[in-house]
Amino acid sequence: MENLEFVLGMFTSIGVLGLGYAIVGIFKVKQRSNGFEEAINGTQLDLNNNQREIHLRVDGEVKDLNDQIENLYRHIDSRFDKFENRLTKIDKDGCEPVKTSKQLLTD
Repeated sequence: MENLEFVLGMFTSIGVLGLGYAIVGIFKVKQRSNGFEEAINGTQLDLNNNQREIHLRVDGEVKDLNDQIENLYRHIDSRFDKFENRLTKIDKDGCEPVKTSKQLLTD
């Protein structure tokens, strides 16, 4: 009978130690998983920030390109207006510089 009690006591002790070891192991795994979750969340936050920065940069480049195109249109319009004014002046004056040149040649 004493041997049976001793064996049952040993199994009970081993069971309690195993249960304690399992509980400690669960808490360690939970702490590690919390660390992994923090790392994943940090990585996700970094990816979101990088994506936002890329979108801002692309939007800035598109805005710069649109501004350059608009400036080009303004420049072309200005040059065309000057050319149109010259044509109008030539039509009104009858091309005075050409007439003056012809008179100098004939004189």
